[in-house]
Amino acid sequence: MITATRLYGNKRDSLKSRPKEPLYIAGEDLDFSWYRWQLNAIKEDYDAGIPLMEIANRQGRDYREVTFLVMEMAHMGEIIPRDSGIF
Repeated sequence: MITATRLYGNKRDSLKSRPKEPLYIAGEDLDFSWYRWQLNAIKEDYDAGIPLMEIANRQGRDYREVTFLVMEMAHMGEIIPRDSGIF
């Protein structure tokens, strides 16, 4: 039986720096860097209940970038998750 570790590998697998097969890197086309003023604006919009797609449009960013940022901010305790869900 294949264990989850064997199936998925270790996330810190040193062999990934010299893979024997092609690796898929998620989000290579995205930009996950933010200025502090953008974080403040996104938090303000999020707290006001503005949908993530609208926040992304206001920032001129891909909705996936904003979604990842909001998940990170919730994980770090900087925002409170919405009762209605992330979107």
